[in-house]
Amino acid sequence: MQAKQKRSSEKRSKLVTAGTELFHTLGYGSASLADVAKHANVPVGGIFYHFRTKADLADAVMEKHHETYAEQLAMIESQTNDPRQRLRLFWDGAAQLADNRAELGCPVLALAEDMACDASRPADAQPTRQRVMRHTIDWLAEQYGALGLNESAAQTAAASLFAAMQGAFAVGHVLGDASMIRDIFQNKRNEQEKAGYL
Repeated sequence: MQAKQKRSSEKRSKLVTAGTELFHTLGYGSASLADVAKHANVPVGGIFYHFRTKADLADAVMEKHHETYAEQLAMIESQTNDPRQRLRLFWDGAAQLADNRAELGCPVLALAEDMACDASRPADAQPTRQRVMRHTIDWLAEQYGALGLNESAAQTAAASLFAAMQGAFAVGHVLGDASMIRDIFQNKRNEQEKAGYL
């Protein structure tokens, strides 16, 4: 029984990994459940045991993104207690994604937008698509709060930094220009350093 459960769990994990990759490279609208099953080397009928709809798979993919980014933020926290240094590590890590984001865009933002437009998703399922963004902004706000900003100002500063990151990725992706992403990042870094936050 345990061996069967393990195989089922492994199959589900393979499908989520395949969905994560194909939603990023092909796009949520273009990647079918059959495509995902084939990419995961799972019989097409087998995917429906784990995910009744593509919206269900999208939820699982977004949860995987959340786990990945939460782990990265936890890793930053393990490296330093200094909120300014944590913000630097976050910003530098994001800047290193310039080439990938220029080519493919941000997988989380693209999927979140597609999930919002999916009419098959009930309204109460929408928070799932917001989870990565809310978690990251709240984490950034904690760092700004530790630097002396009040709760409202910290949330605004965090949202502004996050928006600058995503805006750079979006513009760079549309134009296919990683150097533009790096330039925007450097400009924002200079602004943040001048304000005493990076």
